[in-house]
Amino acid sequence: MPDIERAAPAADAPAADLIPPQLAKLNLTNAQLAALRRQGFVNQERRNGRTVYKLRLRVGRVQIVRFLGTDRKLAESLPAELRHWQSGRRLQLEAGRLRKTLRALLRRQKRQLTSLVEQAGYRFHGRQVRRPRKPRPRVD
Repeated sequence: MPDIERAAPAADAPAADLIPPQLAKLNLTNAQLAALRRQGFVNQERRNGRTVYKLRLRVGRVQIVRFLGTDRKLAESLPAELRHWQSGRRLQLEAGRLRKTLRALLRRQKRQLTSLVEQAGYRFHGRQVRRPRKPRPRVD
């Protein structure tokens, strides 16, 4: 697990968020750091026969690119820090996918069980199986 440094608190950011050391050296704004927490990656390009590395992310609809240089060590350590730093977002996305799958499974199960439940004299109320009330005699 990478070492962690504290960032200075800002008015538009949560109090003293933890920033991995390699990211702290890039002098990103609080908005850029917040966006980088959700998405962003290190890109490798060939320029004049040399390999250069760039950090790419989006803030709103604007792409931000930070030149990282030709240092392969830095370029290999930064993605590990990003993966660790973005792990919360990746877990949120995975949980969303699982919730979607679960809702689809529940809908399919309910469709399959509806006829059996009705044959037994019950009905669905949302996801609950209930016995319908007996009709009350009308008093006129």
